[in-house]
Amino acid sequence: MSLSCNPDVTLDLLPALRERREAGHEVLLVGEANRQLPFMLGDAEVPIETFDLLLEHPRYDFDLYGPPNLPIGTVDHLIGLYASTLVRDGGTLQLGIGELGDAIVYSMQLRHQQNEIWRRLLEDTRAAARFGDAIASIGGNGIFERGLYGCSEMFVDGFLDLYRLGILKRRVYPHLLVQRLLNARRLSETLNTQVLDELVTAGLPTMINAQEFARLQEVGVFADRCAHDGHRIRTPGGRWVPADLENPEARAAIAGECIGAHLRGGVLLH
Repeated sequence: MSLSCNPDVTLDLLPALRERREAGHEVLLVGEANRQLPFMLGDAEVPIETFDLLLEHPRYDFDLYGPPNLPIGTVDHLIGLYASTLVRDGGTLQLGIGELGDAIVYSMQLRHQQNEIWRRLLEDTRAAARFGDAIASIGGNGIFERGLYGCSEMFVDGFLDLYRLGILKRRVYPHLLVQRLLNARRLSETLNTQVLDELVTAGLPTMINAQEFARLQEVGVFADRCAHDGHRIRTPGGRWVPADLENPEARAAIAGECIGAHLRGGVLLH
């Protein structure tokens, strides 16, 4: 089942409640299901056994309260225009709820889809002349070719709009070295035989243990048909080679036979 829009506090509480239960305290976890809520994936998915009791009935599937979106005023539009200049392509974005967040999304859409008109607005408002240095050092004035990654406590409508527009498209991966190489543009999501060289240069230990192998396999660096037995890596063809990247023959075999085609498990919005 999915915690839907309530994973943040719940996921923080579950380990603490589990510890209290193991310490002998009486703990009862009760969940209420509502099919009107979106089924969110990722960390929001939990086993149904997480709850001791689950309240589930069609009469509890009440409509969700949705406040109307208010019109965006001139001041908010101008703030949104200025803010859109400070968003760097390939960066990370947080959005809040309300007219100001909507105004920022609108100006980002204008920047991406009608860049000439957006630039003309910057000239007409003298934003380019007054804040040109800040725009150049912090943000930018081009379209979002690399795209953005969203990191926010709230999945507001604006993020969905940015996804549909092809702006929210930069994936992040649960491996620090892989992500650093992606950020530095030394690695792409399509993998090749040079990925091991880049990872070692970035700090990957040359002796790959089982835990590191599993983490790299999770993000697609190592192909699924490969395996690790503690000191060796099995190639898709069934050959065992030392898990030692200091060994030239082993390194060549691993690079040539064990690298996956593409990174996987990337997330656009947390």
